[in-house]
Amino acid sequence: MNDIKYCYIVNGYCGDCFRFWKIDGHGYTTDLNEAWKLTEKNAAKICSDPDRKDFAIYSDIAEKASRLHVNSEIYRELIRTLEDEPKS
Repeated sequence: MNDIKYCYIVNGYCGDCFRFWKIDGHGYTTDLNEAWKLTEKNAAKICSDPDRKDFAIYSDIAEKASRLHVNSEIYRELIRTLEDEPKS
């Protein structure tokens, strides 16, 4: 039986959403598909620095709490593209 637990590291919030570390700590994201998933042990090492406010959350619970969202920038770009298409 695999007892390894996985976590995401949270750096803050964007509205009601957690802001996660991106893979290998290269920036931040609110998208779980881009978030860095690491072992609980490795997450604890990173979050043990008392000067940081980052904290780890369990990936299985985070994934259950995730919801599909609409990216407003992508939506606006799609609308502009549709408006620019020639009318038949």
